[in-house]
Amino acid sequence: MITELNETQIKAVSMLIGGIPNTEIAQELGVHFNTITNWKKNDVFKEEMRSQRKELCRTAQNVIANKAEYAARRICEMIDEADTTRIQFAAAVKVYETAIQTTVEEFESRIEELEQAITREV
Repeated sequence: MITELNETQIKAVSMLIGGIPNTEIAQELGVHFNTITNWKKNDVFKEEMRSQRKELCRTAQNVIANKAEYAARRICEMIDEADTTRIQFAAAVKVYETAIQTTVEEFESRIEELEQAITREV
């Protein structure tokens, strides 16, 4: 039973999270294909995979959030630079609708996550 991951196992986790197939990981790390399969059954290995996935998601969310702020500023500049009031109004309405839709989708997603968590605990 694995109680702590070694460097090779941590590399395997990173490669799995990156979407690399087991066969390629095994070849790259110099281990048998079944070794990867066995590692994936271990609780410590699974926890490391969960941890790395969470970190990857946090990083992606931060990148998207930073770009969203830039995009919002740029859209506002374009609205201000529009030739007519009609174009400015149409652009502002679209931005507003998009913001509202994003918020609704985010709430729906979080509710679904909570429902799944509750279901797992019951």
